[in-house]
Amino acid sequence: MTEALWPRYADRYFTVNDGLKLHYRDYPGDAGKPPLLCLPGLTRNSRDFADFAERHAPRFRVLALEFRGRAMSDYDPVPARYIPPTYAFDVIELLDQLALPEAIFVGTSLRPGYHGHRRNCAAAYPRRHSQ
Repeated sequence: MTEALWPRYADRYFTVNDGLKLHYRDYPGDAGKPPLLCLPGLTRNSRDFADFAERHAPRFRVLALEFRGRAMSDYDPVPARYIPPTYAFDVIELLDQLALPEAIFVGTSLRPGYHGHRRNCAAAYPRRHSQ
């Protein structure tokens, strides 16, 4: 089998505090650097970051999250939880479960946008945020 046929990422799941299983793609990379954490837009998924991940792994580990209700992640039966603060807690839960103290956020449009995710995570966990 040639190298091109081997998967360049692993499909992984983690369980958040309300019991949902969320999906992310894990592209292996340099464990000595903070990973690149890819956050998709409102109706998007981890596949949007495939080219980006291929370009930056293995120099960086690349994690491409699928938010609740998207693609291979569980759907939340409580519509009121589809809000930016919940997404922020899910992001922090992923980092905690992977024992990653920091990450470099990469995102596409999600109202209030990528910067909104960053702000929500920073507000919830100020000691884990840097500019």
